[in-house]
Amino acid sequence: LGAFARLNVGLSYAAHLKLKGKMNLALGLQAGLLNYSFDKEGLILAFPDDQTYTDFLTQNTSSTFMNLNAGFLLYSEKFEFQYAAQQLLRNQIWFVNNSDVIDLQIHHYLGFAYIMNMEAQKMKLKPSVMLRYVSGIPLSVDVNLLAEFDQKFWAGRSYRVKNSAIVLLGMNYKQFRFGYAY
Repeated sequence: LGAFARLNVGLSYAAHLKLKGKMNLALGLQAGLLNYSFDKEGLILAFPDDQTYTDFLTQNTSSTFMNLNAGFLLYSEKFEFQYAAQQLLRNQIWFVNNSDVIDLQIHHYLGFAYIMNMEAQKMKLKPSVMLRYVSGIPLSVDVNLLAEFDQKFWAGRSYRVKNSAIVLLGMNYKQFRFGYAY
C-alpha cells in the first residue's frame, strides 16, 4: 500500500483426495520468494527527520526471502470448509543501522461456504464467510455471495466488515477461471 509493494512468486502444488461418499480433501503447498520494496518518490513525510525512515533508506529498499504457504479444503457438492496459512517461515525485516526488527506474522484464514444448486435456472448460489487472523491486529471478517450461471459465468459481492465492498465478475474456460474484482 502506498510506497510499499509486495511481490510473491512461487510454485504451488495441490493434491485432491477422495474421502467417504462425495467428500473430498485438497491439500495445498506453495513455496517461493517474497519481495518487499519501498519507493520513496513522491512521499511526503509528516516528520522528515524520522530516524526509522532515515535508517530504512540507508539500506537496500528491497528485501527478498523464501516464503512458504499451506492450506486445506474439505469439500463436497453442498459445502466447503477451508484453512490456509501464509508466511509460515515468519521471516524478519531489519534495519542495518537500527536494532528494530519486524517479524512477519503468520496470516491465518478460515472459511466456510454453503452451495445451493438451483438446477431449474442452471445456477449455483454460494454464500460464504472468511475469517482472517493476524497476531496484533483485529480479526477481519468477509461476507460473500457468489452466483454461477450455467457453469460458464459468475458474479458476486463481498463485504469486509467495517472496511470495504467488492464486486466480482468472471468466467470459466475449460479448467481455468478468469475473473476481475473491484
